[in-house]
Amino acid sequence: GLFDNCPNVESFHNTFLGCVSLKNIPAGLFDNCPNVKNFRATFGSCSSLERIPAGLFDNCPNVESFQSTFNGCSNIKEIPKGLFKNCPEAVQFQQTFSICSGLTSIPSDIFADSINMSIFAETFYDCFNLTYIPSGLFDGRPNVESFKRTFAYCRNVVSNVPELWKTHGSTKEHAACFNG
Repeated sequence: GLFDNCPNVESFHNTFLGCVSLKNIPAGLFDNCPNVKNFRATFGSCSSLERIPAGLFDNCPNVESFQSTFNGCSNIKEIPKGLFKNCPEAVQFQQTFSICSGLTSIPSDIFADSINMSIFAETFYDCFNLTYIPSGLFDGRPNVESFKRTFAYCRNVVSNVPELWKTHGSTKEHAACFNG
């Protein structure tokens, strides 16, 4: 594959940023990149991207940042289950899926292995077709520092909103999370 001979690469920052004709990501694209720490804006503004392959980051256990990785990918309709599986070092999820207007739901296990995550500012910002937030999405994440505008402009979210705040946040943080 494209990155088969890149075992020492630590960053894919902006690699495919603005590739508006990119429709699909090859399965296993990062399988031979175990030392990657940064996927910041890797597929940002790839507005024609339709699908994220399952297991895309399975062999990337050292990733720290998924900031803006899929920001502006408005044609993505779904997120594969366990997308960030095997990424226990991931801390930043700021704007990861912001402006992904095609999304309608979030898999419940998307952050299951990301036990150190701390920043969720604008993660699903302006995903206006998002209708469902799974119960327990952020459970067991004691290091979360920011939910600022995580779901801002997600005006169609109707389920499980109170569930998010049983263990996370105050009324003030709740308002900031959905404020748009």
